Amino acid sequence: MQIDKRSAALMLTGAMLLGTFVSGCGKKEIDYNLNDNQGDKQGSTEGGLAGRLGIPESCDVSFDTGSSGLQSITAADDAIEIPNTDGMSVCYYEQLQIDNAYKQQLVETFLDKEQGIYERDAEHRIKSEIEAEIESVKQNQANMAEQGYTDSWYDEYIAELETELQTAPDEYPAAGDYSGSSFIGMMDGREYEFEIDEGEAGFGISAALRLEDVSGYRPYEGADHVVFVNGPSAEDFTENNLCQITQEEACDVAGDFLNRFGITDMVLSAVSVVEWEYFNQDYSEMLATEYDGYFIEFSRAVNNTPVYQAEIYDLDFLIMEDAWINMPLETFSIYVNDNGVFLAYWTALFEAAGEEETNAELMSWDEMIEAVNANIAAYYEKYPSNFKKIKFNDVRLSYYPVVDEDKGHSYKFIPVWVFSEYVELIDSDESKCPSQLLIVNAMDGTIIDLIDEAKKMGLYEEYDDSDVYFESTVSG
Repeated sequence: MQIDKRSAALMLTGAMLLGTFVSGCGKKEIDYNLNDNQGDKQGSTEGGLAGRLGIPESCDVSFDTGSSGLQSITAADDAIEIPNTDGMSVCYYEQLQIDNAYKQQLVETFLDKEQGIYERDAEHRIKSEIEAEIESVKQNQANMAEQGYTDSWYDEYIAELETELQTAPDEYPAAGDYSGSSFIGMMDGREYEFEIDEGEAGFGISAALRLEDVSGYRPYEGADHVVFVNGPSAEDFTENNLCQITQEEACDVAGDFLNRFGITDMVLSAVSVVEWEYFNQDYSEMLATEYDGYFIEFSRAVNNTPVYQAEIYDLDFLIMEDAWINMPLETFSIYVNDNGVFLAYWTALFEAAGEEETNAELMSWDEMIEAVNANIAAYYEKYPSNFKKIKFNDVRLSYYPVVDEDKGHSYKFIPVWVFSEYVELIDSDESKCPSQLLIVNAMDGTIIDLIDEAKKMGLYEEYDDSDVYFESTVSG
């Protein structure tokens, strides 16, 4: 389950999501400092990584183009980003596997076993659920009829539901061996549906708050539907937030929620306000807009240093390869208002192996640049670019996962230098999707082959370009 935090518009017409995972390279504290956890944009002191490795505050370097066919390859960044730490590690992880026992552990973390946990089969619903839907469809039919709109679909669908009702059971069966994927139970006095969805890029773990009357949770006079979206950054927000708790208190609530499930080694990566939009029956009119609550996002970290994550929809060499990489992205997103956590979701990929090599030996800046210069032309010969000039404009030291071929674990997070190019977009202050991306092992200077790594992880896909209904042309 993947949700784009920039464009998610989740309708509260019966469900709100919650999610969890357990991970970490050993037990770490969650970092709640939004600015600090992104690294040092001004360079560190002489006693830190910058001084020890000779990392400049800014860079403007040119690399050898060799036989790549490129006119130039440059890296220019006026504020190189480095972690706020004196050393970096190598942390080992396993591929997360969810069997029935693990499902039981997760479900019973959420739901109160003493009040009963039941397996829900969407294809075989219980009577009360079908009856509620019949009533909802009839009410919708009546509302539309008042507006002069009639459609035989309503009667046909009601007939289908009434047929389903005839053989429907009164109750769902007990969870049993947890071989299913959807479970119902109580948590904190409310009924939830817990689901585990296995996708190509990890497990989507969620629990939906089961509400028969949405207006009971978010009432607004005259509104038939409620939609909430991520609003502006909390830092830039100047309008009235109906939420009485402060941003700092909301982050504490989110952190307590994470701690409840043993979530470790995460850093705060984004905070914005939540925008609620109220609509009439057919969504033809927005009746009102309110701001209430906070969207709080954490990302995976290694020893409180964020792992490099990016959206790669526009990555140049993947377009040239007619390929797609499901980037190993892990974020934990939480929505908080005065009622507490009302939504959270997570896609789980990794599970800590409990092994860590501290104080990894990193190459100096000059050694790393020399190693990249020796190899970058060959990399672009292997993966040709649509561009004639490569202009990296973001340089940072971070972590990235690669397949472990040494210790017998599935993966390891290693220190890496990330060179990326972001292109300005029309009507946007900043592109979140790099057009160029080069990830370099900070310990030996080798360029990580993202396609090879993705294939090893099972995150690589090819597509038929005849199915793509747009053309992209780039001139150098």
